[in-house]
Parts: sequence; C-alpha cells; structure tokens
Amino acid sequence: MRAKVTLTKDIKDIPEFLIERIFDARGALTALCRQRFNCMDMSELAVQISEYRLELSDIDAALEDVQDMLSGYRAAVSPSAPDAEHEASNEEV
Repeated sequence: MRAKVTLTKDIKDIPEFLIERIFDARGALTALCRQRFNCMDMSELAVQISEYRLELSDIDAALEDVQDMLSGYRAAVSPSAPDAEHEASNEEV
C-alpha cells in the first residue's frame, strides 16, 4: 500500500533535494537495465518480468513525486497570477 506524505524543507534546499531524487531514480533504472533474464526457464522468466515491472513502477512513482514537488516549489517561488493582477489594478488607480 502507498501513502502520500508531506515533507517540509527549507525552500533553498529543495532544488538540490529534487536533483538527488532524480539521480536516485536514474541509478535505480540503470541497475534495472543491467539485470539479466533467464529465457531458458519460462516460469522464472515470468517471475523476473513481474519483478522488473514492479521496480519500474517504483521508479515511476518516485519520478511522479519529484514532479509533484517541483510543481509545489515553482508555485512557492513564482508570483501568483491573481496577486500580480491585483497589484496591476492598484497601480492603475
């Protein structure tokens, strides 16, 4: 079972944190690509493929988490559109 959790970090540490998560995912994918399949035993091959797909799913979930965190980071460091519109309307007065 998977659960979403909240992580609080200093905003200046987030880019490095996200890059580390990307490198972790890349390392896991590289390790996965090095695995060998036993094509001589169909039962074993089926198990290996299933395990491979589960590991790919874990990597995908990790990258999805990075993508979600990146969206949150960008929202935190970018001025919001409604605030910018509000400031522009105040300047016109």
